[in-house]
Amino acid sequence: MKQKVHYIIILLLSLSCTSDDKKDHKADMVGRSSQKVTYGKKIDLFNITFKETLKDLGLDYNKENQSAQTLTGYGTFVSSSPDILIFNHQSLTGKVDENQNQVVLHYTLNKQVISAFEIQLYTSDALQKVDSILIHTLGQPGFTNTSSKHPGLAIDKNGNMMDGPRTEITYQLWTNKKSGISYHLLQYRRSEKLLFAELTAFNDRSSDADYWASFKNYDRYKKSTKDNNHE
Repeated sequence: MKQKVHYIIILLLSLSCTSDDKKDHKADMVGRSSQKVTYGKKIDLFNITFKETLKDLGLDYNKENQSAQTLTGYGTFVSSSPDILIFNHQSLTGKVDENQNQVVLHYTLNKQVISAFEIQLYTSDALQKVDSILIHTLGQPGFTNTSSKHPGLAIDKNGNMMDGPRTEITYQLWTNKKSGISYHLLQYRRSEKLLFAELTAFNDRSSDADYWASFKNYDRYKKSTKDNNHE
C-alpha cells in the first residue's frame, strides 16, 4: 500500500512539473487571430525596418482582436497567413498538431508603427530556415547561451525514481550592425525534439529597445553565462 502511495505522489509531482514547464516555455505565447492581410500583399518580415505602419504593410487592424501580451501603449497583430509568414523569401508556414506557426507584430497605438515582431514556430523545417538565413546574412550569432530546466521526478517501468527528461533552452543573438536590428532566437527542446521556438526582432537604436529586452527578459541568459563562468 505504501509503495502505491509513493507511486501516486511521484506521478503527481512529475505531472505538476511537466505542466509548469509547458507554462514556462509558452509564457509569451498568444491566442490565434483572424486578422488578415487585406490587399493580398506579401510581407517579408526580414525586410521590416520598424518604421512601417500597419497601413504601409496593408494589414487589417481589428481593435477587438487583441490576444497577445505586449507593452503598455502597444497593440498586437497576430496572423498565420502565408502572405506574412515570410522571412527572406522563405515561407515559414506549418503546424504540429493544433499548434500553428504564426507572427505577432507589436505596434504603437498612437501611430500604429511596427516596433517589434515575434515569429513563433513549432516546425523544425521553419526553424532551420530562420537559423540558416541569419547565419548566411549576419554570420554566426554574437552570443549563445544553453541551459536546461529540471522537470522534477518520474518513475521508470520498474517503479524506481528517476529524473524526467530535461527541457533544453538555447538563446542566440544576432545584431545587424548597419541597421541596428537585433534578432533573438529562443529554442526549447526535450530529448532533442523541438517543442517551440521564437524569433523576436526590434531595433536596438529605438527608444523602446530596452523595454522590449526587459519585456522578453533576455538579460537572464547573459547573467546565466556570467554566473557559470565564475563557477
